Amino acid sequence: MNMIKTSLALALASLGLSAQAAHFSLLSGSVSGSSDTSVSQLSTTTGFGGSLEDLSGAGTVLGFGGGEGTTGALTHVWSQSLLLDAASDPSNVTIQASRSVSLDTDAALSIDSGSDTASATMLANLRIESDGEALGSAVRVTFAGTADTLFSSAMTGMSTPTYLSMTVRGDGNVTIAEYLVPTFSSDVFSFSFDSTVGSVLQLDVGFGAYTSLGSNLLGPVGPGNLLESSALIDGVLGVSAVPEPEQYAMLLAGLGLIGFAARRRG
Repeated sequence: MNMIKTSLALALASLGLSAQAAHFSLLSGSVSGSSDTSVSQLSTTTGFGGSLEDLSGAGTVLGFGGGEGTTGALTHVWSQSLLLDAASDPSNVTIQASRSVSLDTDAALSIDSGSDTASATMLANLRIESDGEALGSAVRVTFAGTADTLFSSAMTGMSTPTYLSMTVRGDGNVTIAEYLVPTFSSDVFSFSFDSTVGSVLQLDVGFGAYTSLGSNLLGPVGPGNLLESSALIDGVLGVSAVPEPEQYAMLLAGLGLIGFAARRRG
């Protein structure tokens, strides 16, 4: 009986070790993007926003932008970011996109139309490094997380869902996987694909949203808030080894022997 338990323990230990047998290293990356909010009044258009600055460094790819502007009665505040962090925990790479925007007026305004647009693109190359597995060993890459958005407007409007997209390419620029996370409120997502230790993954990550604003049919709007929008998509890219068939065979054999021994004792 002790031998059976020992065999089962070794099989379980083998499965556990294989689960932590690889991590990511960031080879290169870049970010670009912008935010634009515009409002039209009596054929006069007022625009706010700006571009993301690429603040990437060792182990991280980061684009960030934000600011505050006032034109006439209108005040606009915005911030936007797109981050890949492979430095804090190389086995679980954080990919995070966030944005907030508000548009306020200190006087009643007759708004004809308007729009709010956010976009950002990240390109990053990640290599799957070994923590004990041989080069070419099979691994499973998983991307999982949460998405939350809030939106309110004093004007009529039509909003498309805030989204995070990801295209993963491998050797020869061949597409391995494509994912899209759209959300109007709160969602949970999880995707996975297979790769190998030593492979370089080319990530193309997109983040954005669009809202079309119309006039208030009841007349002028304000003073107060005209538009309030925020979004946070927070995910983790993880890697784990795929257990070999013989490891599963050892585990099943051990379970079978324990079951057989239990029946005999009964």
